[in-house]
Amino acid sequence: MSLFTSNRERRLWLWALAVVVAIYSTLGLARTLAGHLRTHGLLEALFMVSFLLVGAVILIYGLKARPGGLEIGVALGVAAVYILVFVPNRAYDERDLLFNVLAAVMAVAASMALSYARRWRFRNQPD
Repeated sequence: MSLFTSNRERRLWLWALAVVVAIYSTLGLARTLAGHLRTHGLLEALFMVSFLLVGAVILIYGLKARPGGLEIGVALGVAAVYILVFVPNRAYDERDLLFNVLAAVMAVAASMALSYARRWRFRNQPD
């Protein structure tokens, strides 16, 4: 019995692992780079640009899926929670790692909530 359902899934998980290893192997460099960007007043601006780009991608993808009312409600709730934990001053230490774990858990929970909303909408549509 294979751990993965397909070669594509195995390949995607290996890429995800490579990205995680790359991110955590550069934590020391990230702290130095963040300090340099902060002293030049660029850290917050780059963070906002990145935040807006990710938001734009999520919005475009969400609109392509033609969400229903429940899905839009769940998405707005998820966006509100993300805005409440908005932390532009990253420390690149244990607290930052904890924040990353929290963000990952929130992303998975949001994905599950949206999937549930989609299934509920299609299950309850009149034929």
